[in-house]
Amino acid sequence: MTTTQELFSYEQAALASFSAAVEHARADGEFSHEVARLEGRLEQLHSVAVVSARQTDDVAQVAAIWQTMVEICEHALARLRELAAAHPGASISYDKVLDLRSDCRARHAFHA
Repeated sequence: MTTTQELFSYEQAALASFSAAVEHARADGEFSHEVARLEGRLEQLHSVAVVSARQTDDVAQVAAIWQTMVEICEHALARLRELAAAHPGASISYDKVLDLRSDCRARHAFHA
């Protein structure tokens, strides 16, 4: 089972990789590509959380997993907002991350 600390560690690695890639991106298309990669990593992390939540019988631990995922989505959204402000010409969609956050909030509310 994956712990909430492991989820945060994976998130930190994903955001660090995203930030490094975005720093070197020159064209708006490159920004869009990196945003898509970040969204993909968040979707993978969501899948890990689903499996982890299924592997525990402790409702408090399940709630903690989903609260952690809500926070991870919030961090990603904040980073995307910063990017959008710094690069207004880039096409940055929040939709997938917002959908993930909504799903995580619903799962947390169900187990809290």
